[in-house]
Amino acid sequence: MRFITLLLTATLLLAACGADPEPTPAPPAPDGQQRAPNGGTGRERAEPAADNVVSGRTFDSDGRPMAGIDVALYVVPRRLGAVYQAKSGSGGRYSLRVPQGVYLLAAQYNPDPSDLGEDLYTAGGESTISVEVPPGGKYDFRLP
Repeated sequence: MRFITLLLTATLLLAACGADPEPTPAPPAPDGQQRAPNGGTGRERAEPAADNVVSGRTFDSDGRPMAGIDVALYVVPRRLGAVYQAKSGSGGRYSLRVPQGVYLLAAQYNPDPSDLGEDLYTAGGESTISVEVPPGGKYDFRLP
């Protein structure tokens, strides 16, 4: 829920500053595949460098790997509108290859599309974290 509140607050602040509204993000791709901001697979445009990878695993509250978690990288500042998304696959693994930049990384469990979903957290208790690419890195998330 903190994730949704953070996103709404950021959107309202940008709107108050006269920033253009954000486009609707692309829907998540099938199991483990990445979606580019234009809703495609990213093959329609130049590929990011091979070392620009953000990856990790998602776990349930008992520490078991969890597939089907929505993982998103939001370009900072958000007014640029780019969102990169993936679903965790088998073993709870996810991987996103993105252009150089600064991002906010978040993961959410949403088994019911009519529900707001539940945020996952890092070992440090954060629901969103700032990531600089390169170097990228590995970031694990867990349900509370």
